[in-house]
Amino acid sequence: MGSLYTLVSKVMKKYLLNILLFFGIVAVADFGFGLVCKYMVDNTHSGETARINGILKKNHYDVMTMGSSRCVCHYDDQMMSESLGLNAINAGFKGNGIILMYGRYHIIPKEKKPSILIYDLEPTFDVLAYDNDDKNRRYLSDLKIFYGEDGISDIFNSVDYFEPLKMLSNLYRYNSDAFVLIRDFVRKEAVEYSFFLPTDKQYDISQKCGYEEIYEQDNLKLYYMEKLMLETKADGVKMIVVASPKYGASSKKDLQPVYELCLKHGVPFWDYYLDMQDTYWFCDNMHLNLKGSEAFSKKIIKRLQTEILQNNI
Repeated sequence: MGSLYTLVSKVMKKYLLNILLFFGIVAVADFGFGLVCKYMVDNTHSGETARINGILKKNHYDVMTMGSSRCVCHYDDQMMSESLGLNAINAGFKGNGIILMYGRYHIIPKEKKPSILIYDLEPTFDVLAYDNDDKNRRYLSDLKIFYGEDGISDIFNSVDYFEPLKMLSNLYRYNSDAFVLIRDFVRKEAVEYSFFLPTDKQYDISQKCGYEEIYEQDNLKLYYMEKLMLETKADGVKMIVVASPKYGASSKKDLQPVYELCLKHGVPFWDYYLDMQDTYWFCDNMHLNLKGSEAFSKKIIKRLQTEILQNNI
């Protein structure tokens, strides 16, 4: 009986040691994978990774625009730079809104914060609990590579209590970015920093796109919108919220919560939501085309000159 007990003990001990060895190997591999990925994030000189790093960490811009694809299509940063005599950048990002944008603004070093931040308001991504948000989890995917930065873990925790636990694994943190990181690290192409990307297409009104469903207000998005207003004020950055044109928008009621936050915190709210209501200016009902972006950018430039720069606010 004693010898059987000894044999079982030896087998169990060997089994447990193998399990511990396995998890030890996984932990070391995970740690090593994280180190390699972090090195590539910090030292990539081409592609999307370098573009985002350049905008947020390496370069300084006097004027920065942020927001969704409507920001990407509506603000000609080159025209703004030439007309204002300032360094402007379009830092919008398709399919994203305030949760990602707040995180990206937050990690800009204090000495590289813009003087003026123009936030293009899109209710779907900045105000409402949109179905495709996956309860706001999808906005975290493009923040994963910056998870170790100060304050970013708080954003993950506010969206999903389990996300910080998942982020302990570097394999989880970088799994969707690893291929892009490797590609950008290997390539040596020059980086075009601006995200401005208009189209020449004119709107075919029969091909309507966009988000017409009625959604509830998302208090987490409004929390980060207010947080951005407070943080820019503390940083000495002049924030302006702009509701850029949307073709055939039926109501401004979804803009109201952000308008009220702007009133509360003294943030200018420039309303062009129902402006330029002609298909000539649009490529679809959500986005201006190249002609539209040129005309709209001129409006913003003129207003910056007369209301912000001239008065030295």
